[in-house]
Amino acid sequence: MNAAKYRDILEENLFQSAQDLRLGRRFTFQQDNDPKHTAKITKEWHRNNSVTVLDWSSQSPDLNPIEHLWRDLKMAVHQRSPSNLTELERICKEEWQRIPKSRCEKLVASFPRRLMAVLQQLSHLQDLLRERSKENKRLKNSFDTIKELNDNMKKQLNELSEQNEKLESQSKRLQARLENLQVITQKLIFFMFYNNWSYGKPEVLLNLLRLIHWALRQMDNNTQHVSLSATLRRIGEEVSKPASRSTVQQFENPDLPKSCSESAGSFRSWPLYRSPCPQTRILSTLIILRTVTQADVVAQALDNLHTELMTVESRGLFIHHGGLCVLLSVLQAGRGGLHRPIDILMQLIEPSRYLNPFLVACSCEGFFRTASQLLKHPRLELPSLEKFSMLLQKLSSIRKNHRLFELSSLHLQLQELYHKTNHTRTFLCLNLRSILHNLK
Repeated sequence: MNAAKYRDILEENLFQSAQDLRLGRRFTFQQDNDPKHTAKITKEWHRNNSVTVLDWSSQSPDLNPIEHLWRDLKMAVHQRSPSNLTELERICKEEWQRIPKSRCEKLVASFPRRLMAVLQQLSHLQDLLRERSKENKRLKNSFDTIKELNDNMKKQLNELSEQNEKLESQSKRLQARLENLQVITQKLIFFMFYNNWSYGKPEVLLNLLRLIHWALRQMDNNTQHVSLSATLRRIGEEVSKPASRSTVQQFENPDLPKSCSESAGSFRSWPLYRSPCPQTRILSTLIILRTVTQADVVAQALDNLHTELMTVESRGLFIHHGGLCVLLSVLQAGRGGLHRPIDILMQLIEPSRYLNPFLVACSCEGFFRTASQLLKHPRLELPSLEKFSMLLQKLSSIRKNHRLFELSSLHLQLQELYHKTNHTRTFLCLNLRSILHNLK
């Protein structure tokens, strides 16, 4: 059936049926939203004939009792199995007439109950809709709050980015100024040193060495890599050489050790690491080890340092001026071999009032990284290894160092070394066993 056929049916039957049912002219016609019911020509027919049509929402429950009668008619016709259209029409009329009046009355009587069920379901759905609306409102409020927070965070992030850019720009300018200042300071130091401004003035010489040593330590502590300048290398070379000029006037200072004041009595004919002043000897030796790369000069400086550390006072000066870091850098660079630096470490673990400060200085990541590299060194000989194990044994007895052993994987290296070592090497095995026991 199409819209045109439906319109013809309405034309032939609607008003006659309303008259038969005594509905008058002011009745309301009900139909669903079938396409032929809502077609343009159908709506025009209703409008032209002043027929009031009940509004019918989409997807609404179909409560019309006629649907049940259509079902009854279909089942009855299907049981009789018509073979042609004429027979189908006849059977449809016969079966329609057979539908009892009680069936219609029952369907009509059930309408209020079914309508009430629909209303109850509608009420339940409305409650659910209200709850969902409240939840949606809460979600919208939460979304608005999160959006506002996100906007604020973006704004703060932009401000932080701008501040970071400004700080980076300031940092670059400061870094450039610092580098220029370092260059100027180095040249000034070299100018003073090379032109013998400090000769005959022990306090000036000592302060000059302190300044040089401080500048070198600042370069080591710099987070950005700063290469050693040619000026500082020349200073190291000058420190390692004896002077060549004639005598100058003696200058005494009561604040300095007597040996330092006496050293200015005549112009020096020796390198500064052989000065009568202990501080001068230690500082000049550390400067040489930081700046000079010539193997013979480094070896000579290490030998002098080994001799110097035979006195307890020099050990204190060595630790105070950060000598351990210098010695570790020599070991890492492989300058001066391994034998003499390890001998110097052995001197520092001899019983004295500076033993604990030395062990504290060794309790750092830098030392343990160097120790790990040293154990892997192919030229590490057994006597040096035995000596170095003594220092590791003392460090393993300090509980807070256990983490450093693990971070550097030194404990694994020691375990492997212990299993590989010939047990006839009693001293080394005892030390390794003691270290591993302390680390448990």
